[in-house]
Amino acid sequence: LFEHDNPPMTLSFKQSGDTIFLLGETFNEIGGTEYLKQIHRKVKGLPPQLTLKTEKTLQDTLINLIEHELVNSAHDLSDGGLLVAIIESLDENKLGVEISLSKNHSLRLDSLLFGESQSRVLVSVAPDKIKAFEKATTLLPVQRIGQVRASHNVKVNVDDVPILVASADVLLDLYDNAIGKIMGHA
Repeated sequence: LFEHDNPPMTLSFKQSGDTIFLLGETFNEIGGTEYLKQIHRKVKGLPPQLTLKTEKTLQDTLINLIEHELVNSAHDLSDGGLLVAIIESLDENKLGVEISLSKNHSLRLDSLLFGESQSRVLVSVAPDKIKAFEKATTLLPVQRIGQVRASHNVKVNVDDVPILVASADVLLDLYDNAIGKIMGHA
């Protein structure tokens, strides 16, 4: 039972102009990931570490953000990592995104884009709620990574280098119909 009458939170971006934030920290953890399985055809390595205290802090913070209506969407970064979560978050409302990521010199690009480090959530925040959001997230690492856009395009830069520039329709079609395309049915 819910204590409040808030509508359920969904993963889809809701409105153009919202700012996209990443809650949590990304590490070089590729073992046991979908990326390693799908791209390198390997099912091996240690899975990403989980620290229960960090996860509890994230979950408590996320519940608070949702209850106080400070986020418009929330998506965990498990299967497939950040880039997959961004694409999945486009689905419902036909919006686009402009994302600017920075990787420190020790973080691998594949870890940044596809790593499944635990205790991370992608959220979108309305412009008038950013200050309250920032006050409510002081116990977590938080990065402002982009904007939701009205155009149905996806632009992802890493250290000012374009990594992905595509129509959201094309990306969603690839995502939604991948099995059918592999099987020759789509």
